[in-house]
Amino acid sequence: MRFVKSKSWPWPVLRPYSHDYPRSEFQSFVDLDKLEGSTQLRIRAEFYLGDRNLRQLIEKDRARFALLVSCSTTHSRRYLESGSSPIEWYSENGWLTGRVEITPFIVAHRQIDSFRTSNWHEDYADRSFSIEAGCVLAVDKPSVHWIEPANETPISSIFQIAQDQSVERGTWKCDLHRDPDFVTLLLHPDDYALFQDARRQASRMQTAMYIMNGIYLPALAWLLVEADRAGEEELGERRWFDALNSALSRAECSNVGTEDADRLLDAQRILQRPFGRLPLLHGLEH
Repeated sequence: MRFVKSKSWPWPVLRPYSHDYPRSEFQSFVDLDKLEGSTQLRIRAEFYLGDRNLRQLIEKDRARFALLVSCSTTHSRRYLESGSSPIEWYSENGWLTGRVEITPFIVAHRQIDSFRTSNWHEDYADRSFSIEAGCVLAVDKPSVHWIEPANETPISSIFQIAQDQSVERGTWKCDLHRDPDFVTLLLHPDDYALFQDARRQASRMQTAMYIMNGIYLPALAWLLVEADRAGEEELGERRWFDALNSALSRAECSNVGTEDADRLLDAQRILQRPFGRLPLLHGLEH
């Protein structure tokens, strides 16, 4: 379910940007922990519920806390619910990768007859509602998380590849503004097709990192210089900015904005000295 500020229900629902419950709040606190070297996740969500009547519904098992976990990359969805806070769940390795959205709810677990609460807006003061099992009683804003692919170098989650007819064959361009979530690498359509074919071939032989480094090493070095120049004030809201700083930290390099940093060397450190085992690439000739 997509979170829409203007969405309405036939009964009052406790949610942000609504006056249905002017004196109550429903908040969630979601943490994701990723197992090192994989995309297996532990998702933990704690809930704060300010309305006493809704809390009583949960205590009587007539309503439950719930999470909807959605991953657009793997087209996966999982619905989780619990009669108490927190909710904790472990996903399988590879089940969630890329963009993950987690939406917290309170839902009716059983039929609720003649429900009412004193915290409703005065427009509902003299009304009560019968609510069927599965219906929404409260919803919080979804949180968005980015999970790095396990079979690629972690820094590759910053970049996306796109075709651009105006780019000269054999060259590439970087675009910081096409998509706020990614740094876009623009290739001529012919080069784009060759890159994707080589990437698929390399992946089958477990050498995808070498193919990617041929593109990502110069792109990453360029990005580090540009990020130092623009700084956090201009780029700090971009999804990839924190990922870039995290990659620098893991490689024991200076954070974005550091003067006189050797960003070409830093790019090689982030990519784990990408050409150190280059002879292994001889298999691509066959």
